[in-house]
Amino acid sequence: MPVFENIDFEGIEGIRVGRTNRALNTTCIVYRLGDTIIDTGPSNQWAHVKKFIEERDVDQVMITHHHEDHSGNGSRIQQEMARPIYMPPSGVDKVRKGFHTSLTQKRTWGSFRAFEAEGIPEEMPLKDGILLKAVHAPGHSHDMTCFLEPNRGWLFSGDVYIASRTKYFRYDENIHDQIASLERLLQFDFETLLCSHQSDRSRAFQYP
Repeated sequence: MPVFENIDFEGIEGIRVGRTNRALNTTCIVYRLGDTIIDTGPSNQWAHVKKFIEERDVDQVMITHHHEDHSGNGSRIQQEMARPIYMPPSGVDKVRKGFHTSLTQKRTWGSFRAFEAEGIPEEMPLKDGILLKAVHAPGHSHDMTCFLEPNRGWLFSGDVYIASRTKYFRYDENIHDQIASLERLLQFDFETLLCSHQSDRSRAFQYP
């Protein structure tokens, strides 16, 4: 399971790891914004994720939601690198206590290990004047949260929007909440949507 893509876009770095075929894309993107990692990738991709993280000094980790393809390496980052991990408050108990994953999920993304996380504040100031605002966007999961950089027009969207057509839905998703979240996000002023599973040749989706 190789690194499918290296991302470098306006100072945002990332790697897309996992596997894909014509029927199903299970790759995930781990982003790095200065000294901050956004999402940790699935546990079965730890070798690639660890190498990527160790390329730069990292002070903290931010997670968009608790699903195992986004939080799967939280435990290893905490144990091996001792970095603080922030995520939506409503997902903190999920990763602390652990949660059920099916055999299919384990085969696809690996096993989840519990870890401690802190609730992310409404605003996270980063280095170089970057400010990420947490925008709760439930539907895909109850704790799904996007990170908006209003001054640069970036939206780290997690799994709120993956493609123009939905191929499948998880049992715990709520389509009505997801539509409402998409409508709410469109009220914000952003130009670049940084998805957690897809990227085009320009390394990000851009909107006029």
